[in-house]
This record gives sequence, structure tokens and C-alpha cells, in this order.
Amino acid sequence: MFRKPLILCRNASVLIVTMLLADQLVWRERAPLPQPRAGYMAGVVDRQLVIAGGSYWENDKKIWTSRVDLFDPAADSWRSGTPLPEPRSDSACISYKNALYVFGGGAGGEVRRDAMVFRGGKWSTLATATLPEPRIYSVAVEWRGSIFLVGGMTKATDYTTVKNSLWVWNPESPRAGWDTLPSLPGPGLISHSVAVMGGRIYVFGGATTGGTDVINLASVYRFNSQTREWARLPDLPIARRAWWAVSLPERILLLGGYSDAFDDEVFEYDPASGAFQRVGRLPHGICDSKFFRIGPWVIGTGGEAGNKIRGQWTFQAELLPKWLRRPR
Repeated sequence: MFRKPLILCRNASVLIVTMLLADQLVWRERAPLPQPRAGYMAGVVDRQLVIAGGSYWENDKKIWTSRVDLFDPAADSWRSGTPLPEPRSDSACISYKNALYVFGGGAGGEVRRDAMVFRGGKWSTLATATLPEPRIYSVAVEWRGSIFLVGGMTKATDYTTVKNSLWVWNPESPRAGWDTLPSLPGPGLISHSVAVMGGRIYVFGGATTGGTDVINLASVYRFNSQTREWARLPDLPIARRAWWAVSLPERILLLGGYSDAFDDEVFEYDPASGAFQRVGRLPHGICDSKFFRIGPWVIGTGGEAGNKIRGQWTFQAELLPKWLRRPR
């Protein structure tokens, strides 16, 4: 005679779990990255995830690569692409008009100023997009045809060279070169997360000079591309570096990263209110993994899973319907 209440209790538990998961990203693992690596450049071209360059460890030796791989989420498969002209990692990168742009970066201690574009399956040099000075660990975003490049450092292993610079370049009028905008009103940054929404650029966390090498930050800055003014927003409750941001119509997702461990958390940031909350966990802790929206999905791969360990996993989750609604 107690069977019916037990069934009701079980159904209620299922309902509670379902309600809790309704606002959480649910991840699944797809085909693994053929050559696990971090520090790669990435973007979306022809609805495929492009992974270019990067580095990995073999027999306790760091190896930089020119390899390019493309992931088709519909087919759940990887294929090889045209390699970079030379090994390169940790460049600023951005997808724009179905092409992948790469700025600076380097390999083996060298830090570069040059720029390249991957379009139509081929790499081309962009002489007019040569950076004002060498940069590694910078982050790029695009807004209405302008590409903004934030922070970075000029020497590969010298953390005293971190910069708070902000540059802008327009691919539609490339001969103008890079314009220098007001610098971020804080310390130089590397491994920060950057997103753009409504003409405003948001810079989250990252690392700056301190301690024996760097210290993590919890800061949030906002740059208005129209007024060209910076604002310091309330700090996040966590200090984190080497995470990645994905812009949605009204929210920003922040994924993975490194605090004092390789983190698996996924957060939602509301620019309107400053609210910051966890909306799920990745299947594995990872930092320096880049994520992108392809249709209704968010997809990422590679990165660092431990000291000198590269992640081979490809993660995919369907975005929540509320995140895909356009603001009225």
C-alpha cells in the first residue's frame, strides 16, 4: 500500500532534477582532436571549427606545430587542412566574413608582428595588418567590421613585458593599418577572456606580472567603442586565467580556465546586471581551450589538461533556448 507514494516521490525527484538541469549546459564528447595541443589559433569557417598551429609536449620537449585541422559538427569528424607556412602558437585570432585572421604569436621564444588570413582553404600574408610591435598571448574580437586586439606581451618568457594596449584594424580599409586606442586602465594582461556585445568590449580576468611569474585577476573592464572610454566594473567572485568567452545575444559564457587547478566550470555573465553564475561543468578540467558558437551549439577542443598534458577532447553542448532569443 506504500507503492503509490513511492512512485510519486520518484517522479517528483525526476522532475526536480529535470528542472535543475533546464538551466545547465549538458555536454557530450565528440571525435577527439587528431593532434592534441594548446596555444592554437581557432575560429569558424564554413560552419566548421578550424584549429591552426599550437604546441604540445613529446618526450619532455615542447613542440610547435603548423598543423591545421577542421571539425565538422554535423558529421562529427575531423579532416586535415592546409598547414601554416611555419609553426606558430599563441597568436590573437578572430573569424570574420568566413575567414580566420591570425596576428602575431610565435614559436621557440620568437614573438612575431606579422598577420595572416585563412580563406578558401589557403593561407595568405596580410602585410597591411602587421602589428605595431611584437605580441604573444593577445586576444582579438570583432565588432561591425573592426578587429580589436587587447593586451599580450612582447617577449615570450618575460612577464614584465605584459601590455594593457588596445589596437584596432579594419579589414575593409586595410591600408590604414592599426590605430592605437586608449589603453586598458589597469595592469598589462595575458590569458584574459574577451567578448563584445552591443559595441562594448568586456575583458575578464587573465594574469599579470606578480609572484614568481604571474598572478590571476578577477577584474572586469568594459570599453565603449563609440566613446572610446573604459570603465572598471565590479570584480568577479573568482580570479581566473586562460579561459574563453562566447558572446550570445544578451549573455556571455566563460568556460574552463585556470585558478589553482585546471577548471571545468562554465559561467554565465549578464552585462546588464553584472550577475555571474555557474551554468554547468565541462566533462574535464581544461584551460587554454577555445570555444565557439556554431548554429545552436557551443563547441571547443584541445587546451591544457595538466602540466605538459594537452587535452584531446572535443566538447559540444546545445545552447539554452533563452540564450538564443534576440533582445527586443
